[in-house]
Amino acid sequence: MGEYLHTFKPFKFIHIPKTAGSAINQSALIERGHTDRREYGHVRARHIENIEDFYTFALIRNPYDKVYSSWNFYCNGKSGASHFKYRVIRDYPTFEEFVLDYSNSKESDPYHFVRTQMEYITNSRGEVIIDYVGNYYNIRGEWGIIQNANPIFNGEHIPLPVRNRTNPEEYQPTSNGEFKGTWLMKYTEEMADIIYEHWKDDFDYFNIDKNTWK
Repeated sequence: MGEYLHTFKPFKFIHIPKTAGSAINQSALIERGHTDRREYGHVRARHIENIEDFYTFALIRNPYDKVYSSWNFYCNGKSGASHFKYRVIRDYPTFEEFVLDYSNSKESDPYHFVRTQMEYITNSRGEVIIDYVGNYYNIRGEWGIIQNANPIFNGEHIPLPVRNRTNPEEYQPTSNGEFKGTWLMKYTEEMADIIYEHWKDDFDYFNIDKNTWK
């Protein structure tokens, strides 16, 4: 969704956790002064003042992948010294334990595990209020579209840095051309049902197949 702009608007990235935010935060969006780095926290679109004055965009990820990636992010020690990290590792040493107790475990970090992706890009009535919603699994293509949408780049495409990236060999195309990655074979049907129910708004709005866990 979204359309090309004919007049420049400053970028505003809606940073949904685990959707390539680290790479985007190191990109030319920052270097060319489009916005202050401090504005790139996990802020929901509904809380941005004068949002219509910005070109707003976000990337969306499969919830099964997103939840596993977040848990793995903590357990691999990549999340820094936070009490969230230590609680996850202490209380849920396996991903299965974490998901089966999701009603409690998700509270370890609301940014990663509680808020759906829809909550980041909608207003209080559930209406999408950002300019462009891109596909995390086509990040290079989406990055080109986002740059083309803003005349400040003048046709020059700035490479997107790669940070906190999962081993690309773990991502394999499915029969319908979509990608499944490290979450493949990490779920049982019971676990998938739990995640699906919590993230149902994302599955429904973005037309993500419930069975992409297997």
